[in-house]
Amino acid sequence: MDPAVTKRVAETKSDLAQTPISATELMTRQMSFKRIQRGFPIAAKCLMLCGYLHADFISEEILHKALNIQETEFKKAIDLLKKLKMIEPTATNAIYTIAPQLQEFIRTQDEIELTQARLKLLADVLYNLYPFNADKPTEIAKVKELQPHFEALASHLDAYIIPGKGQIAPLADQQVQIFSVLTYIYASYSKDPRRLIHYAEKAVNVEVQYPGYFYEVKANCYSKAANAHRELGEMSKAIDKYKQCLGIYSIIGETYVMLKVSAVYHDLINIYDNFGDLRQVLATLYKKLEFLQLLPTKSTVDIVRCYQTLGNLHRKLGETKKAVECDEKAWEFYSKFAAATELDKANYLTNLAYSYIVDAQKVNVNKAIELQSKALEIHLRINNSPSNIANAYCNLGLAYCVLGPEQEAVDCFNETFKILETLPQQDTPFVLAIRIEATIGMGNAQRALGNADDAIICHQNALKLIAEKNKSKQYLAQGHYELGQDCLALKQYKEAIWNLGQARMLYYLINPQHPLIAVIESRLEAVIAEEKKDRKRPLEVSATSTPISSPSQSGSSGPDTPSQMSGSSTRTPSPLSIAPRETFFKPEEKVQATKPSAFVYYELGQNLLASRRYQEAICNFEQAKKLYYLIDPLHQAIVLIDKDLEIAKKGETGVNRVFNPILGPF
Repeated sequence: MDPAVTKRVAETKSDLAQTPISATELMTRQMSFKRIQRGFPIAAKCLMLCGYLHADFISEEILHKALNIQETEFKKAIDLLKKLKMIEPTATNAIYTIAPQLQEFIRTQDEIELTQARLKLLADVLYNLYPFNADKPTEIAKVKELQPHFEALASHLDAYIIPGKGQIAPLADQQVQIFSVLTYIYASYSKDPRRLIHYAEKAVNVEVQYPGYFYEVKANCYSKAANAHRELGEMSKAIDKYKQCLGIYSIIGETYVMLKVSAVYHDLINIYDNFGDLRQVLATLYKKLEFLQLLPTKSTVDIVRCYQTLGNLHRKLGETKKAVECDEKAWEFYSKFAAATELDKANYLTNLAYSYIVDAQKVNVNKAIELQSKALEIHLRINNSPSNIANAYCNLGLAYCVLGPEQEAVDCFNETFKILETLPQQDTPFVLAIRIEATIGMGNAQRALGNADDAIICHQNALKLIAEKNKSKQYLAQGHYELGQDCLALKQYKEAIWNLGQARMLYYLINPQHPLIAVIESRLEAVIAEEKKDRKRPLEVSATSTPISSPSQSGSSGPDTPSQMSGSSTRTPSPLSIAPRETFFKPEEKVQATKPSAFVYYELGQNLLASRRYQEAICNFEQAKKLYYLIDPLHQAIVLIDKDLEIAKKGETGVNRVFNPILGPF
């Protein structure tokens, strides 16, 4: 045996019990122990086993199973130990205590080989006694009874851990067993995430002779450790543990673990979604989809949901062509599903229709109207949910905004608002999404009809609704973009520049390669050129003022969210949110959080400078400079910001200034 292990075994003590005895009593019991060893081998063996268990909760059941002898012989041994006061009975039947000092003395009398044999025996006994998936009161009580002994045994097995890879400890299998059970206990009963992680890491790091035997055990430990890290807010560690869990499950490759794999993918996707890392969500979803399609028994519902979520994510990133492909796949799978209900069919038709409507190429809008009309007919026939009907009318309004006639769109949106008036005052996320998008759509229809003033009111109301209740970057960007278009129609160039700049910034935060960024930049260049020709035009609307009017009623369905199989929604609002401008600057933030915030201030300062709003431009440039300084005192962006600050402070108009498109985070 490794000399270091031998030393640790010799030094191992149990400090879990708190029942000290006097030195005289200890000496008396030590002498009794010697006599028992000479004349009563079964009682001696029983007492030796007690030396490795928790001192206060020793049960007859554990000792009897470990000794594996007849009941009468076992009773004689127990009676002798009680008579000599080597163990003390408790108020609970068949539960005994032993003095910790005596335990320590007993362990010193064991040879290393015998110690290993006793630990192996006790580990196997405890593992077999543990009630996995305990849910009945008696089983839970059993878990609590055994937990102290698992803890005691774990402290003894720690002495046999060999650091480093490639070396197998003498009791490696027993270490994995005991550490993994303690992981389950802290996950399900004791609810201590730190202790759970402690034992899970020990279990997965033990090198065993036959790794395949413990693959599933270690995968479960990784999964439970990942859940604990999530509970503690340690998301990066949780992601790492989930990936290691998936790696082991992929090695197992058995059908019975496939449901667990799907659950791990689901947890991993949720973490990336909370991070706002949509690319990682997409990559993980595609892996999950690939896995689902390899299953011997395919789950149509899970595959359809996966395709729909992929479509919604692609749409959020501005990749509308890929979104359409995913939604068409979802409908292709679900249309062949034998257990499909009318409600589900209507919801999936609505989702596909919406995908066609918002597709940048606008080649299937007529088909979208046809699909949405079928879905509306089903919803009206089964009359299951007013919100589903309102959503259908909203989508039809959006389609008519694209194809015309615009008055048809206005009528559909009015029908949407009429239905929403009948719903409870407290909007659900789905109803709020309908309210927002119908309000934006109504503004677009009014602008197309030549009512730009009414369009501005609608889009301002939508932005107010988003800022107060939804806070989705997607909707904020859409609202500012449309409001910029309204202002441009009224030749309110400063307001158009500010709103288009806000839209560009938000789309960049969603996806730096968002297709609409190039469109907005091109529009901004044209608007700035027009504004320079008309510098003396009076300011009609404060571009930075908070919209004060609210729509009489508004509604919408979200552009970036999945349909629910059994629910009434085809879209749910984006989980992302954007903070008010004044909250971006937080010096205590990490560099990773500081970088995009600095870029936001810099871009906003450029827009304000182009609009000749020098004081606001100066404020934003100074904030950007502070944030870039936190990243790197010699950051190249600071030089550019200083030049812009100089222009703003002198109050120069920047006649020869060329519009600077998005530079990206430096």
